[in-house]
Order: sequence, then structure tokens, then C-alpha cells
Amino acid sequence: MDIQPYLHHIGINPERVSDRKALFRDIQRRHLLTVPFENLDIHLKHPLSMDPVKVQEKVAVHKRGGLCFELNSLLGAVYRELGYQVHYVSAAFWNEDKHDWNPPYSHLALNVNVEGKTYLADVGVGGGFMEPIEIRHGMVYEDHLATYRLEQTGDTSYILQKSANDQWEKLFQFSTQPEELAAFQPMCRYYETSKDTLFGQERLCSIATADGRISLSEESLTITRNKVKEKSPVTSEKEWRRLLKKYFGIDYDLLEGKVKLNHK
Repeated sequence: MDIQPYLHHIGINPERVSDRKALFRDIQRRHLLTVPFENLDIHLKHPLSMDPVKVQEKVAVHKRGGLCFELNSLLGAVYRELGYQVHYVSAAFWNEDKHDWNPPYSHLALNVNVEGKTYLADVGVGGGFMEPIEIRHGMVYEDHLATYRLEQTGDTSYILQKSANDQWEKLFQFSTQPEELAAFQPMCRYYETSKDTLFGQERLCSIATADGRISLSEESLTITRNKVKEKSPVTSEKEWRRLLKKYFGIDYDLLEGKVKLNHK
């Protein structure tokens, strides 16, 4: 797989980075600052893919984003092409409404070995950590968005917590047991087609910025700067499309046209 289109898109030149740990870290950070987390294809009835070649075209050529199944399958392929040891691992977010974990394989994450240490890498969280986190019990990681902590709960199981209101809250749990990418296909298909999930109920788009994050939902635009949020209502479909293009560079009218053309 030729990963140069992706690396060019996120502004990374591996030949200029001699430190492999720094390169590993910078790829995730640059991805999150360049590629949005978004579910627009679900609402456009456009099939999702976990084929890294197809995802790279979507991201690097069409300047789009995607869900964890798409973005982390691509990130894993990129790391492998660069010589890192990568494993796909099963994860599941904490569901506050059900007060329980979502099903296994409902989130795709990566474990990557770098210089004798194993890291959790993930670009498929809408508001996640900016750099890979070393997998170690009690490990605390902080960036300009939030503070995170890892808690080991078994031989191969961990919980990633996020600090909120001076308390640690569950974000997602994951296993370090390697999985084949195909094992995630049923859950990818479920999130693609189900109306029972947030992804199937409303359009979402979110991207990290140098000092915070920009997030667009059906009803509001939230701009976070230095951990201070400013939320404004979205009053119409026309306004939503304008904001999507302004902040994420995505022309929804054009996407609709492409989908209609493909289905003729």
C-alpha cells in the first residue's frame, strides 16, 4: 500500500523525522488536527469500508473523515507500512444511558509496539486523546483537551478513564488480545445501518484544533478553546451545511450529488 497520499495530507514526511517514537506520536496528532471524525456516509446511505486503500482515498483524496472502523483501519495500515508492530484490538465505550458497556468489537482501537513498549493508538474517538498512550496501569496522559488515565482490570483488559468535574469517568474498555480486522465487520455494519445508535440518528462532525475542538451536530455548533466551550444553535439545514463547509471543508450538496450519481 502506498501511504504517501495520506502522509502528505496530514503533513508528515517520515524522512525528516529520525526519532521513530516521535514519528509514531506525530502521525496520530497530525491526523487528529487534519481529519475529522464524522458519520456523514451513514446518512448518505454510502457503505462504509475498512479497506485501508479505500479509506485512504476517502480521507486523502476527498478530504473526508470517518468512524473508528474506517480511520483506525487506515492508521493501522500506515503504521505497519512504516515498520511498526500493530495489532487491532476490541474496545467498547461506556454507555451512560444503559449504565453498562457497549458490546465487544463496537470500537476498533490499536495496540502498537514501539521501542519495547506498547501503546494505545486511536484516531476514532470524537474528542479523544491527541497522542498514543503507553499501556501501563495507572498511566496518566494529559493534552490540551483533557486528562486520561489507564486502569488495568485483568491480564489483557484495561479501562481508559477521562477526567471530568474533578472525577475519573469511564470512557472505554479494551483488550490487548490481537484481533483480525474482519472480526469488526459485523459491528461496523451494525453502526452503518442501525437507527438505534447516535450515529444513525443524527449527523456529527468533529475535529481537534491547536487549542481545542470544533464539533457540529444537527442542533448546535460547539467551539472549544483552552477548555472553554462556546455553543451556538444551528437554526436550519442551510445553516448546518454552511457550517460544515466553513469549519470542515465538506460540501454536503456535492456529497449528495455524488451518491445519487453512483446509485443511478
